Formats: sequence, C-alpha cells, structure tokens
Amino acid sequence: MPNNAVLVVAGDAEPETVKALAAKTYGKVARGPDLPPRNRPSSPTSRTARRLVANSDILPPTWVPWSASCMAEAL
Repeated sequence: MPNNAVLVVAGDAEPETVKALAAKTYGKVARGPDLPPRNRPSSPTSRTARRLVANSDILPPTWVPWSASCMAEAL
C-alpha cells in the first residue's frame, strides 16, 4: 500500500468491505520512500483576552470567554 495516500469513504459502507476493496485496488501500488516528519507550527500565544458579548432586550448580557488553539496542538 502507498504510504502517502489518503482514502475517504462516506455513506453506508461496511468497514471490512472497504478494507478489502482498498487492498485490492491500492495494494498493487509500490510503497514510496519514507516521508520526512511533518513540521506542524504551533499557534502563537494570545496576548489579549477574547470574549463574546451577546446583548438582547430580553436576556441580560452574556460573556463567553474562550481560548483558541491550533489544530496541531490537538494532535
């Protein structure tokens, strides 16, 4: 199987059937050289407060603070 390919399957599919079809189709492709490690940059540190203010005539103001991070930090 190739080491630099991604296969996306959506819909009503049985995992074992998909694996068998993928092996049959892509198993013939020679594996390439090992890939270098990925350089995943980290997100910069936030120096300011982040907040959301939602005002309404019916409800009191709502403050929702959050911290955003880079996807690489989640992995």
